[in-house]
Amino acid sequence: SLQTCGTSAFGVLEDAVRDIAETHNPKLDVRKASHLCWSAMQGLVELHPKLTRLDEMSGVPASSIDDLVSSFTSLLVTGFLHADD
Repeated sequence: SLQTCGTSAFGVLEDAVRDIAETHNPKLDVRKASHLCWSAMQGLVELHPKLTRLDEMSGVPASSIDDLVSSFTSLLVTGFLHADD
């Protein structure tokens, strides 16, 4: 079912965040960081059309969803390396 797939995908994400924590920042709250990643990517999927429209209205070239996923992921992981909680 869709819910089972989502749960499995979250497990993969949580394992990746746990690997980052174990390697770079043992203080990182893996559960909260995983929830942040999940929320950010789900929000990006939902909001991408609106973000594109905002860029167009501002005269800025719109970013593809793939470029935004890459940028968001880099920002999140960089934050995880320095998070205290």
